Amino acid sequence: MKFVKSAIATFATNILMFGISVITTIVTARILGTDGKGVIGVSNTVITFSMIILGFGLASSNIYYIGKHRDKLNEIIGINFMVFVFSIFAMIIFYFLNLNFHFKALKGIDNSTFIVVLMIVPLMNLKSLLINVILGLQEVKSYNLINMLDSIVTFTLLMIFIFNYKDPYHVMVSALISSVIICTILCYIIFCKKKVKLKYDNNIFKGIIKYGFKAQIANVVQLMNYKLDVLIIGGLLPIGQVGIYTTAVQLGETLWKISGSVGTIIFPMTSSNENSSDMKDFINKVTRVTFHIILLCAVILILISKPLVKLLLGKDFGPSVEPLRWIMPGIVLFSISNILSSYIAGIGKIEKNIIASSASCIVTVVLDFTLIPLMGINGAAIASSISYMVFTVIIVIFYKNITSSKISDMLFLKKSDIVELKCRIKTLIASKKRTEG
Repeated sequence: MKFVKSAIATFATNILMFGISVITTIVTARILGTDGKGVIGVSNTVITFSMIILGFGLASSNIYYIGKHRDKLNEIIGINFMVFVFSIFAMIIFYFLNLNFHFKALKGIDNSTFIVVLMIVPLMNLKSLLINVILGLQEVKSYNLINMLDSIVTFTLLMIFIFNYKDPYHVMVSALISSVIICTILCYIIFCKKKVKLKYDNNIFKGIIKYGFKAQIANVVQLMNYKLDVLIIGGLLPIGQVGIYTTAVQLGETLWKISGSVGTIIFPMTSSNENSSDMKDFINKVTRVTFHIILLCAVILILISKPLVKLLLGKDFGPSVEPLRWIMPGIVLFSISNILSSYIAGIGKIEKNIIASSASCIVTVVLDFTLIPLMGINGAAIASSISYMVFTVIIVIFYKNITSSKISDMLFLKKSDIVELKCRIKTLIASKKRTEG
C-alpha cells in the first residue's frame, strides 16, 4: 500500500511537471520559433550531457548507498559537494576548449548563452545529487514536493523572462536563477533541518565511487541513446530542424512520466528489500499494468498528434508529427525497461544495464550517421526507436534470467490485475463520496 501511495504521489507530481512542460513547449515554440527552440534544445542537451558526465553516477549511488548505509549520510553528502566543486572547474575548462576549437555541434549557441549554460551545469548537478539523497532516505513526500516546487519556480521565471525578452539567452538566465533558488532550499533542508555536517570517509568514498562509476557508464551510454541525435542534427542540419525534432521527442517522452514514476520508487525500494520472491511478483505486475497503460496512451497520442501539434504549436512545427510517429514504438517498449532496469540497479547488478546501454548505443551511433544524412529528422527518430527496442529486449532477457520470470508475466495482463484495478477504482470513488459527504 505504501508503494501504491508513493507511486501515485510521484505520478501526480510528474503529471503536474508534464503539464508545465507542455505549456513551456507551447510558449517557447510560439515565441522563439524553430530556430530559437533549436538553440534551447542544443543548450539543454549540453547541460544534460555535462551533468551526467560530471555527476560520476552519484545520483544513483546516493540512493543505493543510503539504502545500505543510512548512518553514513554525512560522508555521502561530503562526497557530493566534492563533485560539485569539481564540476565548476570542469565547466571553466570546457569554455576555453570551445573558445579554441569551436565545436560544430554548438555552432547555434552564442557566447553569452553558452556562458550561462556552463554556469547552470554545476548547480543542476548539485540539485540532482541532493534530491536523490532525499529519495534515498525514502522521503517520497519531500522528494515530490521539491520537484513540484522546482517545476513551479522554473516555469514562473521562464514566463517572466520569455515574455519580457523573447530570446533564448534570457530563457537560460531564468533556468540559472531557478537552479540557485532550489539549490539554496535543498542546502537548507540538508544542513539546517537534517543537521548534516560534511565529512570524509575513504572507504565510503571508494564504495560510492565504485558503484557510481558503473552507474556513470550506464548513464553516459544511455544518454547517448537519448541525446546524441540532437547534437548530430545540430552539426549536420539547420538549427531549426533541432527545434522541430526536439519538440517531437518531448511530446513522445511524456509517456515515460508513467513508467518513470514507478521506476523512481522501485529503485530505493529494491535496494533496501530482502524478499526477492515477493519483489519479483510485484515488479512483474507493475510492469505489465504500466506497459498497457502506456500503450493505450500512445495509440491516442498518435491518432491526435497532427491536429494537436497544429493547434498548440502552430504550422511551423507541423513536420514534428512524422518523427513523433516513428519514435513512438520504441518509446512504448522502452517503458518496460524503464521499470526493469530500476530493479536491476536496485539489486546491485548495474553492469547488466551497462551492457544493454552499450549495445543500444552502438545501434544509435550507426543508425544516426546512416539515416540522418538520408532522411533528416525522420532518420533520427527511426534510429532512436530501434535503439530503445534493442535496449528493452536485452534488459528483459537479463531480468528473466535473474528472476526466472516468464515474459508473459511481464507483458500480458491477467484477470487478477483487472479485478484489482476495478476494486481500487471503487475504493477511490467510495472514499471520495465519503469525503464529500
